[in-house]
Amino acid sequence: KVLSVLCSADSSNKEYSNSWAFDNRIFFSQYEKNDIDKYLTDVLKVNKDEIKNYNKKLQTAFEISNGNLNLINIIYKSIFQNSIDYSDSLLRIVELRINETKKVYSNDIVSEQDLEDIILCSSLCIHYFNKNQIAYVTGKTKQKSNEGLNIYHKSYFFEKTNDKYSFLSKEIKQILEKKEKSYNNDTYIEFYNYASLYKHDDYYERAYYLMKFYNGITPEVVSYTHLTLPTIYSV
Repeated sequence: KVLSVLCSADSSNKEYSNSWAFDNRIFFSQYEKNDIDKYLTDVLKVNKDEIKNYNKKLQTAFEISNGNLNLINIIYKSIFQNSIDYSDSLLRIVELRINETKKVYSNDIVSEQDLEDIILCSSLCIHYFNKNQIAYVTGKTKQKSNEGLNIYHKSYFFEKTNDKYSFLSKEIKQILEKKEKSYNNDTYIEFYNYASLYKHDDYYERAYYLMKFYNGITPEVVSYTHLTLPTIYSV
């Protein structure tokens, strides 16, 4: 939500190399309740009367989401379709939505357990992930992986660019990452093995997964970090 125009540098200034000369500055404002209402009606096509009827729940949901539209994508369906008490934490909301997604979309290709494994595994990925990577790490078929990723994409958990996925909300990713880490820390090693096989030049990613697995910086992590330096300074 932009409040003013973008800043620009005056390159004609003789002191350009020593200082920045800004014509304008840019400021971003936090989304407010009326912005969320407009997003619901204009983008998600929610009926205005429904918004009025559920105004109290929407206010609570807005406070929990802190104005994050990607979290609103996750929350709003449950507000209008289920009797969910939104005085709960964001963790509880995420758990409810995942359970709902598993029950509604599990099929002959992916079971509820498959869907659980796929989203928890995805939360540990450093950035983008695809069906081949998730299939390798979870030990599931590429068909199961592809089906699961698509289900979470249409359920507003993931965004998709070509064949790559990522979480729409970093808050949801962080919540699930904590849950998965306590469930099976070895997932980081499987991500490391995949990166070693198919992304062997990505030393930063390999260092990241080792650091996560060991929960600290080890000699191996330092070695990989040193290998990233030529790439950084070549840019």
